[in-house]
Amino acid sequence: MNNTAEYKRLDFSKLNFDPTPISTEESLRDITPIKWSKDVLSGKRKITLHKKNEKDD
Repeated sequence: MNNTAEYKRLDFSKLNFDPTPISTEESLRDITPIKWSKDVLSGKRKITLHKKNEKDD
């Protein structure tokens, strides 16, 4: 994977915001936290996150 991959800029004109605000609790209700191993949490092991390829969808 190329570390210098270009990311497209977010086009805010295509976003539709609901005028009714919701609470942080409600917005995070369906979030699943990442279950890191003890080695990662202690710093013994490191992780690398990569951009997901569109063709992988």
